[in-house]
This record gives sequence, structure tokens and C-alpha cells, in this order.
Amino acid sequence: DVRLDEALAALQKAGALLEASSTGGSVSPHTQHTFDRHIEKALGDIQDAMNHVAGAAAAADADVAPQ
Repeated sequence: DVRLDEALAALQKAGALLEASSTGGSVSPHTQHTFDRHIEKALGDIQDAMNHVAGAAAAADADVAPQ
């Protein structure tokens, strides 16, 4: 399904944007740690979502009716 491919691409883009994000370095160590922790959690959630989308695509592909 093209929409699943688009969903994976959007999740990949979101991951890349998060990896490229920063606080600018002008924050306290505590704030930087909090920022980093949330970014890592978001990246993990994106990876989980990508795994679910890939699973849905695999399930759909496995049950394609012959034409």
C-alpha cells in the first residue's frame, strides 16, 4: 500500500528532524539532560511505530489475493 510507504517515509523524516534538533547549547545541564531524554524516547517511539507499519505492510502483502 502506497500509504504505508508514505507513513514510513514520514516517520523516517520525523526521526531525522529529531536527531538534528538541539537546544542550542545555552541551557543548564539539567535542561539538556531532560531534552536529550525526551528526544531519545521520541526516537524510540518512532522506531516502534515504524515496526508496526512494516508489520502491517507485511501482513497485507502476505494475504494478497491472486488475480
